[in-house]
Amino acid sequence: MTLLDTLEALTEFQRAGKIRYIGVSNETAFGVMRYLHLADKHDLPRIVTIQNPYSLLNRSFEVGLAEVSQFEGVELLAYSCLAFGTLTGKYLNGAKPAGARNTLFSRFTRYSSEQSQKAVAAYVDIAKRHGLDPAQWRWPLCVGSRLSPAPCWGRRTRRSCRPTWKVCSLS
Repeated sequence: MTLLDTLEALTEFQRAGKIRYIGVSNETAFGVMRYLHLADKHDLPRIVTIQNPYSLLNRSFEVGLAEVSQFEGVELLAYSCLAFGTLTGKYLNGAKPAGARNTLFSRFTRYSSEQSQKAVAAYVDIAKRHGLDPAQWRWPLCVGSRLSPAPCWGRRTRRSCRPTWKVCSLS
């Protein structure tokens, strides 16, 4: 299926009232621009969102995609703002908490490098010095920022939601 086929199918869904807007996920700057070009060329609805990872440990969105987002009006719906929970500090010093994502799925090693661990230790220290839970203080990066007006957060338990609920007043 080509990108044009995809846009045409999504346009049919939109016209039928099954979806309101069109967005992409895990796309590159080239891919986003290609979708936008095809939409404009064939008078189809443009994509309006991109769902990509964005955190203090993964800022790849800022290389190319942030510029496309700003100038083309494609908003970031950031996910993995806690870098699989790594930014909470729960994996520091080799810890493997029971039931935690990186414990359950050890193949995801992207945030376990020595550099990442040093950065996380520093971030956790900064959060604690300011009286914040490490799960809270990084939210201003992802919530209501110029880059990401609405992050996606995937909490698995009610207890793990509490730090996020409290963060709404941080800036």
